[in-house]
Amino acid sequence: MGGILLRFAPRAKAEYRDACRRGFLCGGARPRGARAPGRRQSKPSEPGAEEAIAGLYPGVQDLTARYGTLSLGPRPQTRGVVLHRTETRTAASVLSAYRDRIQKGSDIGAQYLIDEDGATLLITPADALVSHTHGFNEVTLGIEVVGPAIRLDPYGGSRPLRRQLAAIPLSPQLKARLLGYDDRTLARVVAANGREIYPDLTAAQKDAVLTLCYLLARDYELDLGSLSQPGPQESGRNNYTLDDLPAFSAHEHLDDKALGEGEAMIELLAAAAK
Repeated sequence: MGGILLRFAPRAKAEYRDACRRGFLCGGARPRGARAPGRRQSKPSEPGAEEAIAGLYPGVQDLTARYGTLSLGPRPQTRGVVLHRTETRTAASVLSAYRDRIQKGSDIGAQYLIDEDGATLLITPADALVSHTHGFNEVTLGIEVVGPAIRLDPYGGSRPLRRQLAAIPLSPQLKARLLGYDDRTLARVVAANGREIYPDLTAAQKDAVLTLCYLLARDYELDLGSLSQPGPQESGRNNYTLDDLPAFSAHEHLDDKALGEGEAMIELLAAAAK
């Protein structure tokens, strides 16, 4: 895609940490008059001024005029971000699917799309309501990162499952955890989670994810230390509720999805916070 790469992760991280020091984030005491978490306030526009598009940061390509009708309207509040992967190799394929959904009246999508080259695309305004995670749409926004899952044979008919996993460039903690299961449990876990797994992101995609998450954490007052964890034997169903939803969640930690869909990004955020 022809978007501009986000290359501001260090600066965005510094702005986020400055907000932490001033008590707005990371569990600090909130100064008198500060807005509550997840309730972003819009600034009044000057007479005749064009209204800013929520979430349109420098370097982000604005596609809201073409795809904004995926939205159901404004989102009531923002309490978290859900991290997704696509089922395609290119952003062009995702955008084509979005156009088909709009024609059919569907609202399934995500507010942001990070393409195969690390360019960040704004699909709908960041404060729009879009269907991306069952049960959490009204309080979260979604980030999709281009990249398909890899099919696995849990029972090793073609190659032993451990050798299949060892050959895939997975995020480190996910790979270590999966290979820590005994053979029978590992086969059951893979079979129960769609027999697919997502490889790690590219360096450009990681940079874009970090930058975007820092900016969203700053603007929506989300704690970057609040990260989702997998459920028992990697299950995401009933793992979290609206009452204990983390600020940043992997899609497969909230619902039954393919292994590793968002966990590489959770590991990335955790490592960056150290």
